[in-house]
Amino acid sequence: MAAYILTNIPARLTNASGSPAQYMYTYITGTTTNKTAYTDQAGLVAHANPIVADASGTFPQVWLANDAEYRIKVVCVDTTTLFTWDDISGSGGNALQQLASTTDAANGDALIGVKRTVAGAVATTLHAWIEGQIINVRTDCGAVGDGVADDTAAINLGISILVALGGGTLHFPQGTYKTTSEILITSSSIRFTGTGKRMVYPGVFVASANTPSTIMPVHAGRNAFRFNHASATGRGAFAALDLNFATLEAGSVPTAAFGWDCSGVFLRDFTFERVGIHGFTSAFDVYKPGGANTQMGLLKVRNCNINRNQWIARTLNGTQWNGFLFHDNEAGQNGFSAGQGGISVSAHAASVCDNCLEGMRDPVLITGSYRGVKVKGNYFEQNVGRACVELNNIRGPIDIGPNTYLAIVDADIAHKVLLSGACGLGSCVDPYWPGGTHKIALPLLGADATAGDNVLNSTLAPLTYPYVRCDRLEGFNYAREPQHSAIATQRVTVNQREINPQSGLPMPVQEYTTAGAGAVALAYAINGSNGQYVVVSWLLKQQPGSATANPYISLSVNGTAAAGSKDYPIDGFTTYWRAGEWVLITCVIKLGVAMTSLGVTLFPHGTAPAAGLVSRFLRPVVYTIDDINKVIPYVDNYTAQSVTASPTVGTWKQGDVLFNGAVAAAGQAEFACSAGGTPGTWVYG
Repeated sequence: MAAYILTNIPARLTNASGSPAQYMYTYITGTTTNKTAYTDQAGLVAHANPIVADASGTFPQVWLANDAEYRIKVVCVDTTTLFTWDDISGSGGNALQQLASTTDAANGDALIGVKRTVAGAVATTLHAWIEGQIINVRTDCGAVGDGVADDTAAINLGISILVALGGGTLHFPQGTYKTTSEILITSSSIRFTGTGKRMVYPGVFVASANTPSTIMPVHAGRNAFRFNHASATGRGAFAALDLNFATLEAGSVPTAAFGWDCSGVFLRDFTFERVGIHGFTSAFDVYKPGGANTQMGLLKVRNCNINRNQWIARTLNGTQWNGFLFHDNEAGQNGFSAGQGGISVSAHAASVCDNCLEGMRDPVLITGSYRGVKVKGNYFEQNVGRACVELNNIRGPIDIGPNTYLAIVDADIAHKVLLSGACGLGSCVDPYWPGGTHKIALPLLGADATAGDNVLNSTLAPLTYPYVRCDRLEGFNYAREPQHSAIATQRVTVNQREINPQSGLPMPVQEYTTAGAGAVALAYAINGSNGQYVVVSWLLKQQPGSATANPYISLSVNGTAAAGSKDYPIDGFTTYWRAGEWVLITCVIKLGVAMTSLGVTLFPHGTAPAAGLVSRFLRPVVYTIDDINKVIPYVDNYTAQSVTASPTVGTWKQGDVLFNGAVAAAGQAEFACSAGGTPGTWVYG
């Protein structure tokens, strides 16, 4: 008698509770009357009835008579019935195979148990196991991925499935997935995966079914993907991994690959790793079409290839990132033309490290009164614009450099690093131009003007790029005389005694109390040539008990408004300096004419101070140089600690010694206070 094998019996059958199959009963279909099954194809050796499974729930081969219809019933060790199936044909039918592949959840995969072989694994049904797996945009959602068919609906369906599941992964197999409208993501815990990023500098994208997974938007919408939610603050947790987003760079192209719409609420936690983004106006945009929210939280971009865009990242309409991390990316050759750029964001906790940022305009620009900015380990080459790195009005702390600068040409880009506005608290070891710095140590400058990587651009004029820095003296020494062409100093009109913050020795200072305009006008006889730089260093302390205010310095070449003259408001002073702190203010102008004198007007408490504010200061040191790299803040300790006659005002202490600044032949070199008082008793030392 011929028999047919009962094929594709699943191994290790278990129920949803993890109890393995134990017995298989074979009956005449529709009854409980035993019907013999066989161990061999010839139908000569009958199985026992029931057929017994091994301990894992696996049955031996079962052959059915070719002249009968069977009922198959499987019972588990815990005595529950796993399934009962009728009309199983012995003439070549394969009902268990049908059972395993059916989409009828009531009678198919919902009845088949699955359990990993690892100790402690939990049993479940095949149906539930499949539901818990990655959603495939092709096999589950109907995407084609050939770059021709419109896969927008399939991608939206995949996102909808994940939303219904409370999150999960949407996988894009190899191919090109064309979209024709913006795709909105409002839910949390969505992850896109693909088969790998495209190569560095891949050229214009060509759609193909045989390419690393790429989503190709062909429309003129605001974004390829938009993140927004009207009310659920904190949603996000989006990730894209091993996937590409590329346009054809012609025809209809959306503005941004990814856009965060601040018209809703604050969203946070967005990760992009091993992703390629090519051919957009911007890879990442935050913008505000309306509403009160201006912030999005924590963008993390790592090990991505981002090229051929006009911008890498932007914050528009007064928006900002609360957390912006851009690390280990190949992100050169983005915007090069005027009106384009690289990273241009306002952000707290911004970290741009270990990236390739070559061949673009203004690669890194971080703006706003924000805290915590780090830019280190990046590679810059053949960049153009204002600066490879510019921080504007960053509150600090900042940590800049070392970065690498190769083939940076002064005629193409003005600065390696530009700290503009009012930046404070931190360090920058790269050559930086201080356009308003507070409590930031001097840069580490070299001498190789040919390579240009370790010096400042000496062709620039402070009229275009203001040069002003405010330095603290604790832990620093600014007593080294600069390499000047000419230098001029003035002793103060002695009013009070102070301790020199550099030498620790007593020094006379001028005290000023505001009234009216609050200005101290000084004139210096000093020569300078057209094209030289003039440096002014002023040691100032706004006294305790007086409200701090932004000082102001006016520099007038030849006592007029001759070319090179400039006013310097010391912006940000009240943010970084306390009353009672000494500050060394250094500012620079570049002469447009020959100079014979310099007018210096000091406003210790600004141009419109309240009356009665008190400050103490030394009169500035003025010197000329031919190279901006020779600028150093400077305190002339000899002038600061010398007088031409013993003090007649101020309160002094016994033992105070001041240099005699008017020593005659065979005269005495010092004045000494032999008895403290106001002004005390003074003798020659």
